[in-house]
Amino acid sequence: MRFVWALLLLALAACDSRDPAPPFGPRDGSTSPPLAALTLELVEPESPLRLAADEIADLRLRVVRTTSGEPEEGVNVTCGAFGVLGGTSLGSSSPSDASGEVHVELRAGVEPAFLRLVCSASRASALVVHAAVSPSGAFGALVVEPTYTGARAFSDVRVDVHYGRTCPPPRGITPEQEVRGSSGETLRVEPVPVELAPIVVVSLLDSGGRPVARGCAGPVEALEGEDLVVEVSPVDLPLAVARDYPAALRVRTADAIPLASAAGRVAAQATVGAFGDEVDTMLAWLRAALIQRGFEVDLLTFDLEITGQFEIDLEAEYALAGRSPSRGIDALDGALATRAGALSLEGTLSVDEADAGYALLFDVDALSAGATFGALRPVTSFGGSTSGMGSAGALVENAFEGELRFGFGGGAIVAAGLEAGADTSTRAAWLDAFGCDVFANLPSFEVSFLECDDRCRFEVCEEVFDRVLAAYLDGVRGVSAGSALSVSMRARFGDDGVGVEPSSVVVEDVVGRLLDGASTFELVEAELTLSL
Repeated sequence: MRFVWALLLLALAACDSRDPAPPFGPRDGSTSPPLAALTLELVEPESPLRLAADEIADLRLRVVRTTSGEPEEGVNVTCGAFGVLGGTSLGSSSPSDASGEVHVELRAGVEPAFLRLVCSASRASALVVHAAVSPSGAFGALVVEPTYTGARAFSDVRVDVHYGRTCPPPRGITPEQEVRGSSGETLRVEPVPVELAPIVVVSLLDSGGRPVARGCAGPVEALEGEDLVVEVSPVDLPLAVARDYPAALRVRTADAIPLASAAGRVAAQATVGAFGDEVDTMLAWLRAALIQRGFEVDLLTFDLEITGQFEIDLEAEYALAGRSPSRGIDALDGALATRAGALSLEGTLSVDEADAGYALLFDVDALSAGATFGALRPVTSFGGSTSGMGSAGALVENAFEGELRFGFGGGAIVAAGLEAGADTSTRAAWLDAFGCDVFANLPSFEVSFLECDDRCRFEVCEEVFDRVLAAYLDGVRGVSAGSALSVSMRARFGDDGVGVEPSSVVVEDVVGRLLDGASTFELVEAELTLSL
């Protein structure tokens, strides 16, 4: 039998004319191996180039694999010219040849120039080549000598050379030339066309590469074939306060409670029917709940006979026990007065540089609410945007003044306090004041609602209360819908004189306001703390 199976398998194999699959290799759906990283390098001439008017330079670039150094064929290289061009132009290039080489023609104009050629290729870092053009073919050099008398600690010096600028250059522009060295080292900048008069910016850098002092000199005119000594006196830079600060903001708006309470009562009473007949409302909820739970209810009999039968008993029991939905709403009002009005926001204040000062963003990680700052509880839900945005002015005597705005008003603060203060015992007291025990244990209910026992009826009452509570909170929040919390602040940063990082931060002044459109309608007690 084994012999027969072997013959059958051989026959099947012989009938399959497909090429055999390779023993190894990618299968369907597999990914190709990652492409090798490349390096773009300048073969000749050396950078920086020195060109006369209308002179042509042939730039030989080469593309190689970074790890092995092997040439890479067929790679497109693009180059762009930046700086003072003076009519200088670049020719087009073809993909790299078998030796990995690419040729780019650089043609000088008739005007003096200093430019950066930035060449790039896929999978390779950009290559920067400098070129100077002097119509007369005359170049000089600058020897930069910083003179610093301040106390900032620095380890390195950076020299930036800008052409066609005046001191100080605009912030954020790239210099045509850059030279770096350590403290005490002679810093030499060349070549400099004698027809151009650059400015020289010296930055003293701390161990992290952050400027701590800066100075500018020029325009200066280079001398043909000679070194021109340029003295620059850096001055201390302002503190670098752009960073993230652990922050805590506490606000209290007790004055918003009466208005919020009134709005909450109106919304809750509209739900429970306090302006009509509360007993009819509760029985209507009972009927709806019975139907929802699958009980067969004769609506006509319920409305004409049962409602009339029980409403007198229920109203009498409410009066006897001193309980009712209206009393439950009163309990919410009482809790609002004793448990709400204060809010704490903890998170991070991000300070970023902007054109005229700083941009501010308060990102909240945790919220807590209550009646006072000393009695706060975590908030699990919040009706409003917790992130605050704003701006601050420039540093003046190591301090700035700014403003933060948050997308919520006094109603959201008050509602958060009520929700945070709703623990198990408080909720039980609310349900008791609402009359749920009375509603569930009404003796006459036992006659017709044996299937919906007292536990079932208590759940019905809880459902009614939850809707009333939700309406109450919506009313409280809605009293300040469209308003915002504004916090004005003044922060002072300590300067130890050694570095540009602030040594301390103190919030000297905080003013909180609730804003409705363009109008200020309430001041808010506010505390803001920042730490490094």
